[in-house]
Parts: sequence; C-alpha cells; structure tokens
Amino acid sequence: MVRRGEAGTCLCLTAIVLVSLSIVGKNNNAPAVVSRQARSTAQDNETELIDYQNHTSLRLQAARLGPGEQGRPYTYSSYDRRVKLSGYQSYGYNGHVSSKISVDRAIPDTRHSRCASMRYPRSLPSVSVVITYHNEHWSALLRTLRALSSRTPPALLAEIILVDDSSDEGDVAGKLSRYREDLPPLRLTRLRQRAGPLVARTLGARLASAPVLVFLDSHCEPNANWLPPLLERLLQSKHTVACPLVDSIDHGTFEYRTQRGGPRRGAFDWNLDYKRLPLPSTQPQYLPYSTAVLGGVFAVWREYFEKIGGYDPGLEVMGGENLALSFKVWMCGGRIEEVPCSRVGHVFKKFLPYTIQPISGSGSVILQNLKRVAETWMDDYAEVVYRLKPALRAAHSSNVPSERVALQGLSCHNFSWYLSEVAPEVTEYFPIVEPPAIASGKIRNVGARRCLSASASGITLQRCKRGLVSEQNITLSWRGELRGSLGGCLDATHPGARVKTLTCHGERGNQLWRYKQEKQQVYHPASNSCLVAEGDGQTQLLVQMCDLDSTSQQWVL
Repeated sequence: MVRRGEAGTCLCLTAIVLVSLSIVGKNNNAPAVVSRQARSTAQDNETELIDYQNHTSLRLQAARLGPGEQGRPYTYSSYDRRVKLSGYQSYGYNGHVSSKISVDRAIPDTRHSRCASMRYPRSLPSVSVVITYHNEHWSALLRTLRALSSRTPPALLAEIILVDDSSDEGDVAGKLSRYREDLPPLRLTRLRQRAGPLVARTLGARLASAPVLVFLDSHCEPNANWLPPLLERLLQSKHTVACPLVDSIDHGTFEYRTQRGGPRRGAFDWNLDYKRLPLPSTQPQYLPYSTAVLGGVFAVWREYFEKIGGYDPGLEVMGGENLALSFKVWMCGGRIEEVPCSRVGHVFKKFLPYTIQPISGSGSVILQNLKRVAETWMDDYAEVVYRLKPALRAAHSSNVPSERVALQGLSCHNFSWYLSEVAPEVTEYFPIVEPPAIASGKIRNVGARRCLSASASGITLQRCKRGLVSEQNITLSWRGELRGSLGGCLDATHPGARVKTLTCHGERGNQLWRYKQEKQQVYHPASNSCLVAEGDGQTQLLVQMCDLDSTSQQWVL
C-alpha cells in the first residue's frame, strides 16, 4: 500500500511496496565514467560540436527486410486474423503481431532533412532513462529496450531504470538476464502492489543517479539520434523541460508513421483533454519551439525536477499529471520545449486493458485527479471546467496540501498569466463562451440528390427526407467542422481520400471545412480539395480536386 508522508510528501516507498531490485546489463559503470571524463576535459570540449550518429548502424538498418521492417505495417495471414481478438485482450494493442516483428527492426527516419547534419556539444550530460510498465507484452518491452540501446550514444546513457508496477504475468527479470550482454546498465525494480505510473515514475526518479532524467513509456521506439537534440536544449537552461516529437505506431499493424499535421504545440481544452494545435506558419519545422503542455515522454534535469516537487503527490495512479506538471513548470519559472529533431515512436493503444482504481476515496480516479489540477492551478478558470464537466465538482478531493503552498518561494504566476503569455491559442481554439454555428440544417448534394445523414456508423449520403429530421440536421460549427446530430465530425486527409467520421477534436486541421456559397462547394483546406459524392449511386463521400463544372461537388446548405 502507498502511504502518505508528512507535509504533503508524496509517497513513502518502503519495503512494503518495493520488493526486489535487480541489476542486469554489461559494463554497469562505464557510461557514467565516460560522461564524467567528458565533462572534465579541456575547456575546448565545452564548445566543441560533434556528430553523435552511428552511421554504420544507420546503413545496416536501411538494408533490413522482414515483417514490420522499415516501419511498414504487418500483413495479416488468415491465422493472424483468427487470433486478433486474443492478441489485443491483455495489452490494448495486438501482442500477437508484436511478437511476429523483430525486436531490432528498422524504422523510418522521420526527422526533417536538416536534422541529420546537425552537431551537438561534446559536453552533453548523461541520462537515467525511467521506464515503468504493467503487464507489458514481452516483445514490445524488449523492442523498447533494444531501440533505446541501439539508437542512443553509449556515453550519454548512464542507466535504464525499469519499474515493474506489480505485473502479474511473465518473468521479466529472468528474460532480461539472457540479454545482459546486449543491453546498457539496467536496474529492475518491482512494486509488490499496483500503484500506478505516477508512483512508479516517482520511484524511478528517486533511484536515478545521472544528472538528467528521461521518462519513456514501455511501448516506444526511439528514432535515430533522438537524445542529443533534447540534451542540447537542457544545456541552454537548468529550468527547461525538453520533449521529442512523438510518432505513431499503429496498435494493430505496428506501422510506424508521423502523426497527422506534423509538428504541433501541446495544449488543452476546457474538458482538460490533451490537444495538439498548429504551429505559426513562420515556425521552421526543424527548430525547437515552446509548447504549453508536455506529453508523457520528456527530459529534465534531475535537480530541477526534485526542486519543483516532481509529480504532484496529490494525484493518484494516472490522469492529469501532464497538465499539472506543465502548469507548474511554466507558472513557476520554467519552460517546456518540443524538439523536432528528436523523434520517438509510441504505440497508441486501442483501449486501456485494465481498470484504474483510486488509492484513496472512491469513484473515478481520472475525475479526482482533474479536479485537483483545476483547484491547484486554474484559479477562477476552474469554474469553466466545472461548467462543462459537472461531475468534476462532486469528485473526491485529495487531502494532500496544494502544490501551490509548497512552491510559494518560487513566486509562481497565476493562471491568467499562463493563458495570456504561454497558451493564448487555448482561448482562440476553445473559447470560454462558444460562438454560434455558421449554419445548420440539411446539406444536399446537387448531382446525387441526396443529403448528408448521421447514423451510428457515421455521416453518409442518404435519400433526403421531408422536413428536417434529426439525422439530417448537420451543423457547420464556428470552427468549420461538419458535425452530425449523433456526434462525430467529417475528417479527410488528402485528395482522393475517403471522408471518415471521427471524434471531433477541435483542432481544425483535417476537420476544417469552408462553404463557398457562390460556387456551392464545400472546401477542405488541409487537402486543398472539395467534398464530392462518388461511388455506386453517388453514396460515398470523398475529397477531390475542386471542379466548378462537377455537380457532384455542388452542395446546398
């Protein structure tokens, strides 16, 4: 059981929680020694820039062939399709497919072309990488470790700290012992009782010895030369938190690809959901930029992380921690940056394969955590959140003192300052009072003589009905979204692509549409194309190059 400490101290991680500590790996002290020697060399090394990339490894990786190699999607056999459901059951991704792909597979270099030629200071600090997991599929965990080992300069990787959050399947320690010669210094710590990623990450940070902490998930694949760009930003300031750009690994096929929209800034809406918003057009795609909200993968000076109290001790298990830490860093004198030349692939799970139970209180731990974030950091703006999420107000309140009290000596700013100076785009994309819709009602295609209709399967083209029935009441929102009456927004990617109905994310991008009334066209800026009725009976929705003469591209609102 996790016990509360005095004066709001987070977690007394005693032997009741911590039951085993294992050391595996080769040459346990070598990377730290190399790093100390590098920092103590002549003053010229402080400014000398070097190429950290392993070019031999890059050439060998480029020649690899096989399932999932080069980040290509795995091709299902008939047997794979039969066992698909069981493959997903325990992991939220297809563990069966993961086991079919090499743990040393090659992935595409998704960096901007200018990143490959960049040099970084020889004097970069070493890191302790903290990875927590609970019932992770062995192949996914090992792939994370092997990618981390092969794509990280050895002199910079002091140790990997693995924290097992009370997994109940698999002998990870025994399996890792068979790979000790192929992995960097690695410590495995196991919690006797499930405590959640926040407790596990906090323990990992306390066990770390290197000057820099890197937090990484257990189903990731770091990309080429991912670490030096992050550390270079930390050298600029002891109060900076540096984040890589996170690429997407498909939960079913393990295809490795960039996220839609390219580099974006982390943000949030008033439901306290994490959002990614477009960068200004003047921002170079390869240079670091400030971001309002960090994700789950980041690098930070260990001393600074400890100084600001790390993760909020009043948050339990998981949920809301990225918001709480982001608000704290920015409002109390720090800075968060995203670094496009650092890329890390992450498996985004189809679903959470386990339940989340609060350590104290009852009800939803997510609501409990978000309530604490709102009450701790958002001042009067917490009322905006409560208005949209009434259940939050009634959620259990933590009895741990507010972080704002513990951080009084840092002269933290208020939330109005954060919105105006750090995250002004939040109120632009998610205004406190939402403007009225541009239009609503029937949307009829002239050529097909059919109307957009909402159903459980999404928005499709159906025969127009008399009067205004609810399923054909389509809204063009003030953001430019085409919303159905049952929820969901029309989403498209590129010319020729089929239009899908996806969850409305409020970030515009692929869900932004403009109605050109004089041309009767529904224009899609992201693909520079127009909405069209196609297929048998003109019942399919696509986006194609705009054609003024095509009646299948003409719509009446």
